[in-house]
Amino acid sequence: MRRRSRHGELLGLVLQLLVIGAFIVAPFAAIAGVDYLGCKSRWAQSALPTSWGPIQGCLVQLRDGRLVPESIVRETDIRP
Repeated sequence: MRRRSRHGELLGLVLQLLVIGAFIVAPFAAIAGVDYLGCKSRWAQSALPTSWGPIQGCLVQLRDGRLVPESIVRETDIRP
């Protein structure tokens, strides 16, 4: 029986860590993608620019240039 070299063991460990990392990151990336697309689609009819980030969430740019969270945008902010 042949022994694995140190490089082979290290490569195996690196590959295992990459696979584990992919399984950890994939759900977060999927959720972020859904949130990003949801933000864009919710505000598409208003013609207001939006910005999305994993920490800041969905921001809407009002006509005066301010970026505000979508939860505080009022109908009077949207109408011309």
